[in-house]
Amino acid sequence: APAAVAGKTAMDGLVAYTLSLGKAVNRAAPGGIDVELDAPNPLATSAGAVAKGKALWEANGCGACHGDEGHGQEGVAPSLVDEEFLGAAGDLPDAYYFAMIKGGSGVKPALGRPGVPDGGMQAYGADLSDEDVWAIVAWLRNQKGHEAAEREEHEDAEHGKKE
Repeated sequence: APAAVAGKTAMDGLVAYTLSLGKAVNRAAPGGIDVELDAPNPLATSAGAVAKGKALWEANGCGACHGDEGHGQEGVAPSLVDEEFLGAAGDLPDAYYFAMIKGGSGVKPALGRPGVPDGGMQAYGADLSDEDVWAIVAWLRNQKGHEAAEREEHEDAEHGKKE
């Protein structure tokens, strides 16, 4: 067997194949995306948008890769609530998140961050309206604020961790 698959299980192969399906289907908006990277989120302060964003997060299976609360999953997808974005320290404006959701991994060069070289963020541009994407970004920002303010013992209790 090739070295690349040494020690891998059939389940590892199934997961890799399933993840590759997201890359094989062009889900970007027709003609790609055009995003002004300094555009503010028009829904940033809307409580209704945060609730809608959470519902869209769940309905579109975002948690399958990024976790229910955006913490990410090792080897699958990065955290979206920490202080890193696309493989580099430091956060970026909301429009960068909008671009990644709308256009998927194909927009990484335009954003100036490497991300995971073979990262497989699929594009949702053909499936979600701009308002829906901004709502997801509003929820992510709200979630990031919640996580930053949460004390460790509350975080542990929330996730069922015992000392």
